[in-house]
This record gives sequence, structure tokens and C-alpha cells, in this order.
Amino acid sequence: MSANTGVWLEDLTWPEAKVRFEAGALVVVPVGAASKAHGPHLPLKTDALTARTLAQKLIERLPVIAAPVVGFFLRGTPEEVGLLPDGAKEIRNPALPTKPMSGLTVAEALRTRTFWQLCLIFFAVSACANGTITHLAPLLTDQGVPGRN
Repeated sequence: MSANTGVWLEDLTWPEAKVRFEAGALVVVPVGAASKAHGPHLPLKTDALTARTLAQKLIERLPVIAAPVVGFFLRGTPEEVGLLPDGAKEIRNPALPTKPMSGLTVAEALRTRTFWQLCLIFFAVSACANGTITHLAPLLTDQGVPGRN
């Protein structure tokens, strides 16, 4: 394996990985749903296969290290989490009493530590995403990927 080609992390020995990491190799972490229905004609691992294929295309073109695919699990239907499908009208039985909504008011939420922690987390995530998007084109250009004319 040449240091100028990409490689799957799982194919490296520890000494080989150490050499690449110390050389500042870029690590790509492919992410895809590990088990999600896409109809009766596709396997449940379709998203994970797509993520792996995209990572494979990257390592064929760039000197990156591709980590193993990180899978996550999604519920298949809104009904599985107690929601109605998009566009469905809520069916109410007038004989059943309606429950009042529980929770905090806006004023109460603004005074909680959890609310401000969530605000900070969402800000940090969007700053990371925007920073990545902003610097992706120069990074790829520096790695030798030609721009589109």
C-alpha cells in the first residue's frame, strides 16, 4: 500500500496506521443507517452500503484513511414512535377526554440550564458544519482534486 493512495483503516496494521496518522492523513468516517427499510426490493443495509461505496470512491482518488462505516438505527414508520404519517389527519374520538399538554412554558424553559446547553450544542454543530463546508473545496484542491470548469 502506497502512502499516496487511500486505504481502509481496518486494513492497516497499528504501525502502518501510526505512520499515516503522524503524516497528517485525513480520516473519513462514512455514516449510514445500519438497518432501514427502502421497500421490498432493497436490503435493509442499503444506506450503509451507499456510505461504504462513497468512501471506497474517495480512497481510490485521495490519500485518505476511511474508518469503518458508522451505522445508526432508524425507526421504519411514524407509527412506531407514536406519530401519524405525513399528511394524515388526527382522528379524535369525541367520547375520549383530551389531555392538556404538559411541559414548560417558554419563560420557564429560558430559565433552565438544559435549554441553554442545547442552544450551545446546536450552535457548535452548525459552526462545525459550516466550517467544514467552507473549507472542503480548498482542502480537496490542495489534495489534487481538479475543480469543475
